[in-house]
Amino acid sequence: MGSRHFESDRIADTYVRVRPRPPRSLIENVMANLEKSLKKEANGRWPLVVDVGSGSGQTTFMMRKYFDRVLGCDISSAQIRQADKLNKYTNVSFKIAPADSIPVPDESVDLITASECVHWFDLEPFYVEVDRVLKPNGVLAVFGYHPIPAKCRVAGRSSLVGHKLEEIMDQTIMKLYDSHDWNRAPIDLLLCRYETLPLPYTHSKRMDNIYRTYSYAAQNCVEYISSLSAFERLNKEDPQAAKVFITDFEEKLKDILMGDDLSLKIDVTFEFFVLFSIKK
Repeated sequence: MGSRHFESDRIADTYVRVRPRPPRSLIENVMANLEKSLKKEANGRWPLVVDVGSGSGQTTFMMRKYFDRVLGCDISSAQIRQADKLNKYTNVSFKIAPADSIPVPDESVDLITASECVHWFDLEPFYVEVDRVLKPNGVLAVFGYHPIPAKCRVAGRSSLVGHKLEEIMDQTIMKLYDSHDWNRAPIDLLLCRYETLPLPYTHSKRMDNIYRTYSYAAQNCVEYISSLSAFERLNKEDPQAAKVFITDFEEKLKDILMGDDLSLKIDVTFEFFVLFSIKK
């Protein structure tokens, strides 16, 4: 069983609002690679995809047009409650389940996706479970985004403002990651874009330099920081220190933006990456 950092209702609610969703181009690339391994059914879909570590369904819902059945699994009951609230689709369902205990029969799954979560997993039992449930020629697609924004831009402001925002986001996130006596290995794996992630099958490849830009209110940047696992840990250990930390970040944002209006829009660009591993 992997680490558990995202179980509070506060985190689940914040995830829905501010966590980046994969670009459509990334999902289309995943499907193109799946089709090279497994042909679609006569109805133009594959039978089953499982999205492990689904959270509140940011990636899960993007699969609905490609599969007869879409199952999102997450260890957090708060995340699954949020996903169920958002679910409007008859072919999408969610279950509380860890990544190493996927509630489906052997060799029944065409595609397994894991978005911005595999660094928290205990990889050995997860990969055993992947091998159990994937069909022959099925695909594991592991993807995510670098947590530090690649670029920030404020319309009508100089590029210097954007550079200052990038700098303060970088400094704030790294300060959070460095502020705890904890196992840094999962975070380091994410920060290196899964470059050192072992994959279960020899038939594997990766794609990089995939970008998506989101229009955030400045307040959303504050909420994004508060959604990080390191902040959640700080908030549990020392709520007052967490309050001081996030207030300090807010004040730095206001200084850069030269005003107290945190509804000001900021274009925030994240870099995504994806790794494929095929069961031959």
